[in-house]
Amino acid sequence: MAPQKTLIYTILGLILLGGLFSLLFTGYYMNGAPDPESSTNNGKPIGDITGENVTFTVTEKEHKKWELQVRETVYYKDQSGANLTNISGTFYNDAGEPVVTFTAPKGTYVDKDKAVVLTDGVTVTSIDQSGSSLKAPSLTWSTKKDQVYASGGIELNMGGYALAHAERCEFSLDFSTVSLLGNARSEIAF
Repeated sequence: MAPQKTLIYTILGLILLGGLFSLLFTGYYMNGAPDPESSTNNGKPIGDITGENVTFTVTEKEHKKWELQVRETVYYKDQSGANLTNISGTFYNDAGEPVVTFTAPKGTYVDKDKAVVLTDGVTVTSIDQSGSSLKAPSLTWSTKKDQVYASGGIELNMGGYALAHAERCEFSLDFSTVSLLGNARSEIAF
């Protein structure tokens, strides 16, 4: 009878020991082991795709609507968007002719909203001879709409004959309509 008891205790001991190892290693992989999804390579999440000197173009009815040239692009691994660095670009009118250019140090593309957000000091300049320009800390537009939203305290220079300031501004891609919103004030040169 003693060998049978010893065998039962040995089996129970092995089961207990196996269960203990299972708990320890499961806890290690669930909590303590490095998560491969959050590991980084040179400060960038592994799985994100990077690109240099990338051009984004959106067309509608066979005409360009806008185009971005981006020095560095980091696409999110879940394909929900991208971070953009050193951006320049052009807005086009309905006939596909360029009407304004823009630059910004940083930006983000959000696929869900089909929106581009430019930040850290945006400059938009009219291509025509008027010399009109807009400066703003942030500029947002959705490819679904023709409206562009600038915010954070804007300055609109209307070719030297008028200067306007406001908290934010809405304008069409071709600058044919412009609305100044929030504490708007202007100076007109004679």
